[in-house]
Amino acid sequence: MKEYLLVGILFGMILLAGCAQTQTQTQQQGQMVGNDRDAHGCIPSAGYSWCEAKQKCYRPWEENCTAQAAPECTTVADCGVGAASCINGTCSQYDAHGCVPDGGYTWCEAKQKCIRPWEENCTTAQPLPGGTTGTGKECTTVADCGLGAASCVNGTCSQYDAHGCVPDGGYTWCEAKQKCIRPWEENCTATTQSPLETKAKTYCNKQYVAKVYTCGQYIRTVSELIGGGSTFYDVNGTEITTCPVVALDYMSPQCRQLLLGDNCVEKEIC
Repeated sequence: MKEYLLVGILFGMILLAGCAQTQTQTQQQGQMVGNDRDAHGCIPSAGYSWCEAKQKCYRPWEENCTAQAAPECTTVADCGVGAASCINGTCSQYDAHGCVPDGGYTWCEAKQKCIRPWEENCTTAQPLPGGTTGTGKECTTVADCGLGAASCVNGTCSQYDAHGCVPDGGYTWCEAKQKCIRPWEENCTATTQSPLETKAKTYCNKQYVAKVYTCGQYIRTVSELIGGGSTFYDVNGTEITTCPVVALDYMSPQCRQLLLGDNCVEKEIC
């Protein structure tokens, strides 16, 4: 009986020793996979190492550890969307003051720093008593206005700047596109225009012109005068015909074709 008891005890000890050995091997194996991160958080056992140039973990056989070169440029027009300036022949997301327009930042001369106009006003003026804004207040310069005013126009504080943009809404003037834009929504670089569109723009500020369109090979200007109708020009600016506002039965065949017969889609220029 004692012999059977001794055999049982020995068998139990062998079984426990085997389990302990298996657990140790499992722990060691677990430490070998995924638990060997270096100071940068990379996992050498998986082939990853730190790339200082790209500021990330990488595997050398998958990619090269060199910083991606920025596109070369002569002017910012040579750069794609996301570039704010061309500095020393290289496209940069920063403008000349080190601001990032894609983040909504513009340079504030008064405060000598980059700001986002809808978060912070670019004036050194103090708020008016009671925390009211300076919009509508009489002024000589914008410094006389409180928060919320972007300019002093005709002796009155205004939320609009000299170009009619609203800085508090994040808008700034884009000279290339001749309109107010928010830099993080739209890049301020002149878009490529066809000769027809370029010519069409010359009619935008003419007297009695309400709208200007292009369609196919024609420019159409719409008169703001009652009954003035539309006048058509070619790409050289030569007048083709004028189509006054009349009933369809009294419309000339040429005007009927230009106004109703063409299959092109009109593009509004201004």
